[in-house]
Amino acid sequence: MKRHWVAGLRRLSLKRQQLLFVGCAVGKVSIEKVSRALIPFYVTMVVVLMLVTFVPEVVMFIPNLLM
Repeated sequence: MKRHWVAGLRRLSLKRQQLLFVGCAVGKVSIEKVSRALIPFYVTMVVVLMLVTFVPEVVMFIPNLLM
């Protein structure tokens, strides 16, 4: 399951780069301005990835309740 999270972040990064370039061209906004606005979202994704990777009880809480 951990690999899926990392692969998801990697895929999101590749898609983000393409969409960022096109979106900035269409919206006539600089890439730097949009990239700075996206930093909190990337930090959140990395924190959640680390939490799920190193503290599996967070993810397994509900399945453990059902067992």
